[in-house]
Amino acid sequence: MNNATAGDVIIVRDGTYNENVNVNVAHLTIRSQNGSANCTVNASNSGDHVFDVTADYVNISGFTVENATGNYKAGIYLYGSQHCNISDNNVTNNGCGIYLDSSSNNTLTNNTANSNHDTGIFLQSSSSNTLTSNTANSNNIRGILLYYYSSSNTLTSNTASDNVYGIFLDYSSNNNVTCNWVHDNTYAGFYLVHGSTGNNISCNNIIANGVLQADGSYQWQFYSNQNNAVEAKHNYWGAGMNNNTIDASIYDDENGKGEVTFYPYEAGYVPCAPIPELPTVLLFAVGLLMLAGYVALRKRKNK
Repeated sequence: MNNATAGDVIIVRDGTYNENVNVNVAHLTIRSQNGSANCTVNASNSGDHVFDVTADYVNISGFTVENATGNYKAGIYLYGSQHCNISDNNVTNNGCGIYLDSSSNNTLTNNTANSNHDTGIFLQSSSSNTLTSNTANSNNIRGILLYYYSSSNTLTSNTASDNVYGIFLDYSSNNNVTCNWVHDNTYAGFYLVHGSTGNNISCNNIIANGVLQADGSYQWQFYSNQNNAVEAKHNYWGAGMNNNTIDASIYDDENGKGEVTFYPYEAGYVPCAPIPELPTVLLFAVGLLMLAGYVALRKRKNK
């Protein structure tokens, strides 16, 4: 980094590197030679970010980034940075996976931010960023967090599963949150608080979040802990869910908060949202069903 100049492309060979990297040169590309499975950057100082980016137009791709385990320390951290592209990284076992602080107009694509101590992907005071096809699963608190006046961000085709909270909006408004898979989070699929209003939350698959109740509802699929009304239309809430069970799965006006409008809702999976890979046993069962259907079709054609 000390010898880099704007416009340089740094290709990192396969291996494990123990260091904390300060990136303060604009228009710089840093990428691995053969992808994240072959190139790991491990924090030499666990109390600092692994990649600490303070420049614009920086591209970082193809790394496993781990072990920045200090409080709110991140695998990849952007501060005051714009027009950066963070893609195809596996960011794990950090305080936060990817953390944008006061950073706007950046793109996060196809990153895996799983099993971090706090949050997978964290945006603070950051606007007009695009998050597409990222996975934020099995983090200790939140999958994706928009915090403290993070607005006009676009979250599309991301997966947030097996966290305490799937997608969490705090003091954050006017974001576009569509076509995401939010499944099996312990406390809530979506959680909105502190006047997080004007967000487009639609066409998401919001399934089996919270604790299953006797009536078939979950506590909670959607939790609006604020006095403002919220729209969450055209989402799919899981097999067998109906007006009553969806309504019972939402923490809102019945609990003294603003009403969440969920109707109309989708009757099946929203196709624009990613569907995670199915377990092998289930894939085998699906294969048998497809084979049975093919055999039945052939028999009808031969009659």
